Amino acid sequence: MAIITPPSGSGSGSGTGSVAAGFGALVLPDTGGVISYASGTGGLLDYGAYSEIENSLAQDSYVIGIAHGVTNTTAGAAQIDIATGAAASEVVQYTQAVPKYQTANEGLYIPIVPLFIAAGSRIAVRIADTGSSALTYTLTLSIIPATNYPV
Repeated sequence: MAIITPPSGSGSGSGTGSVAAGFGALVLPDTGGVISYASGTGGLLDYGAYSEIENSLAQDSYVIGIAHGVTNTTAGAAQIDIATGAAASEVVQYTQAVPKYQTANEGLYIPIVPLFIAAGSRIAVRIADTGSSALTYTLTLSIIPATNYPV
């Protein structure tokens, strides 16, 4: 897990998916890097399987952004689902459209309308694209604790 803190350094993390004080953002998954995901193979917006980002969120939080990339040059437009719930019973909470990529290893950060996720929730993502074969994507989510969300 990477923790992004403000210049004052007031954010801190416990290593369990939480920020203890100040305003900071977590980057999930907390596996030390991004996770690769495959899209479906059936053509127009065919989804790949869900991949777990977090198995149990430590505290009420908001997803505030998506960092997304593709590892080849044939990617078309894509969309990302962020879901919660047990494996094989995921419920989509948010869908984000992603523009067509032009070059390999291109990436972008997409700020989103804050999405509330309750403590204890499992978070999973899946990706669909317009290609007719599975493509490999990378993805991380930026998350802030609900106690740090400026209301």
